[in-house]
Amino acid sequence: MLGIAASSVVAAVTLAATAAALVFLHRRLLDRIGRWFQDRAMPAVIADYERRLRWALDHRAIILGGAVATFVLTIFAFGAFNAGVEFFPEDNPPATVYAEIDVPDGTRPEFLNRLAESVEAQLAGVSGMDDAQSVVATAGGGNGFDLMGGPGGDATVTVNFKDFEDRRNDVFETLRRMRDRLGNGLAGADFRLAQQDMGPPGGKPVNIEIVGEDAEELRRLADRVVQNLENAPVAARLDGLESDMARGRSELVVEVDREKAALYGVHTLKVGSMIRTAIQGSEAAKFRAGNDEYDIVVRLADPYRNNLDALRDLTVVAEGGRQIPLPSVARWRVDEGYGSVVRKDMDRVATVSSDVVEGENSNAVLAEVQRGRWPSSPAPCRPATRCATPGSRRNSRRRWSS
Repeated sequence: MLGIAASSVVAAVTLAATAAALVFLHRRLLDRIGRWFQDRAMPAVIADYERRLRWALDHRAIILGGAVATFVLTIFAFGAFNAGVEFFPEDNPPATVYAEIDVPDGTRPEFLNRLAESVEAQLAGVSGMDDAQSVVATAGGGNGFDLMGGPGGDATVTVNFKDFEDRRNDVFETLRRMRDRLGNGLAGADFRLAQQDMGPPGGKPVNIEIVGEDAEELRRLADRVVQNLENAPVAARLDGLESDMARGRSELVVEVDREKAALYGVHTLKVGSMIRTAIQGSEAAKFRAGNDEYDIVVRLADPYRNNLDALRDLTVVAEGGRQIPLPSVARWRVDEGYGSVVRKDMDRVATVSSDVVEGENSNAVLAEVQRGRWPSSPAPCRPATRCATPGSRRNSRRRWSS
């Protein structure tokens, strides 16, 4: 009870002292300031405003002309000194970084795995990796997820960083060191660093499409576009410049003489099936052993399968059971195929794309790319330009339509 009474007395004394201080402050200071503001400051402000307003009404032409001139000068100043437009902030430290490795089609998985292990070993020596929470390597994981902001290489080393408040280093500085150190000694492969995109998926900021029907012409133009960009000043602001018209692995090209095949009564399907069976093999039956099942594949023996001249000894069964020598109806050669064929609106398309170096404005780099000079293909190809903005990212599409 004594403690409660003592606390009540302290509270009462505090409230009384506070009330007395407020009354004294109001009478000695606040009341004088309020009277000065109402009697002197406010009338002076109103008088000055009235004087300026009357002057503006008496000189309407000067006021309107000055407003128009200021508006025009603002537009010119913005066009000359603006830092570009960002649909989404591009200077936020990323939480995930992808080290992507691209190899030619047909590369052995063992070689791809060694490349991924090499990048992992190089990451261990990069300063700032103590902020990494996990490092995960995936070989053979090229799945085209780059449109959704994820990895898109044939092999990917994913670096996940700690939460922002737990980091001790600048992630952008770590990215710069990774770009300088990683990828050295990766012979026969392309290397690039990418980070997860923020906002809706929109693809890479620089995307140049070349449209036509001649695949070799598309490849030549795509290579020239890549070469022009690599030699242009904007190359220092681009990251991962590449063309999707990469050469595929070697393949056996079979050309059937349809006229001769028709004369002999041989269908082109039989010619293709014969060569496929000889080299790749075809399933003839299945063998069961307990709960296990094995395919029985018929094909040439290894010494003959690896020798294309052995195909000359093959025969194709024509109508009526006649044996027709394979060289009589077909020719074959080893050539390089295409890794992929992309079509849009029924037209074959080659795409040259690139990311932008961290810290650079994507739209400013895109505008500089659009101002570049491009190779013109022979007639009847006609160059044209079309720009689009999918989602929050703008893509530059330059078309050569035949």
